[in-house]
Amino acid sequence: MLLGLFLFSCGNTKVLKAEKVKVIPGVPHGTPVLRFSIEVELKKSTQFLSFKIDDSPKYYAFSVTNLVTNLQSNNNMFYPKGKYKLQIDLPFEEKFNRTKSLLEIELKSNEHLTVLTKTTDTLKVVNLR
Repeated sequence: MLLGLFLFSCGNTKVLKAEKVKVIPGVPHGTPVLRFSIEVELKKSTQFLSFKIDDSPKYYAFSVTNLVTNLQSNNNMFYPKGKYKLQIDLPFEEKFNRTKSLLEIELKSNEHLTVLTKTTDTLKVVNLR
């Protein structure tokens, strides 16, 4: 968490919020998923490298949405200054069925690797039925 606090003082990247949502599908035999998202504000061009949740392995494929244009893409490019939402949907696992989870993103800006962290405060449930 100390690294995250250091980044806030530098002003290069700012974590706006983190969220965890349990999505229950509308079909009778559908499998629930956990949707993890983290919103960040970039002050300079940045590439998102990985997304990690608690003690799970790193995920290298996740979606990135520009919060101004609402356009979505994968994470295989550099993103200009702006606000973005990084999101990943995972099959439901009991180990994530709690309020708090530590979300961690690794990013690269000007050849510098940085790790940002944010803890979720709630577990929302969305029932699509």
